[in-house]
Amino acid sequence: MKFFEKIAILFFDIIDKYFHQKEILKYLKENLKEIEIFFDIGSHKGLYTDLIINNFQNIFFFKVCLVPIRRFFN
Repeated sequence: MKFFEKIAILFFDIIDKYFHQKEILKYLKENLKEIEIFFDIGSHKGLYTDLIINNFQNIFFFKVCLVPIRRFFN
């Protein structure tokens, strides 16, 4: 079962990187001249923070990582 889980994660990571992130970036560049403040709430890997920082200049950003506490999700 772990094999299928890893394949699924790899598949969704590829879709995210080559399709989803490009569409987000395209939308932001078409609709915003610049971004002054960027919040990445629940930044699992920080991919979207990197996407914004690498494509916009002079950004002040907040990165908030939320780690679920196991006892609340059982």
